[in-house]
Amino acid sequence: MSKMATNLSFHQLLIHFSKQKGAFYRFLKELKVPDGFSSNISHCVNSKECKISGLKSHDCHIILQYLLPIVILGLLVKDVVEPLIELAMFFNMLCSKSLKGEDVEQIKKQIPLTLSKLEMYLPPSCFDVMLPLPIHLADEALIAGPSQFRWMHSRETKLHSIA
Repeated sequence: MSKMATNLSFHQLLIHFSKQKGAFYRFLKELKVPDGFSSNISHCVNSKECKISGLKSHDCHIILQYLLPIVILGLLVKDVVEPLIELAMFFNMLCSKSLKGEDVEQIKKQIPLTLSKLEMYLPPSCFDVMLPLPIHLADEALIAGPSQFRWMHSRETKLHSIA
């Protein structure tokens, strides 16, 4: 852990990010993605009020798995960025079309360490009963296989095209 990160309190990190969050919202507002990758996320972003609303669950996964790791690299300190990128990689691997048992075992071992790193910098109010969910998702993937046949993204897309 770097000295800078260990000396920063959550409040200091929050102040640092609040100064930089305009860049985060501008990035999302100006984002252009290929057709079929996600819906138009820029329509859901209000950069003046710094709010995001109206996202579908697939869009939230796109932000967590692909966009957030890119955006936060320059906005937060390394010791905060690392566990967030690890969390994004966890969900990216978990949601892939094919899973290898040894890969799932690896991320199952890594996720408690990642969550512990996050607990060092985020206040207890950020963690609720949903904290152990990623650990259980890894177990579920080992038992039931890839999530693409069990989660709702494809059904949401079909519902939108039907309406």
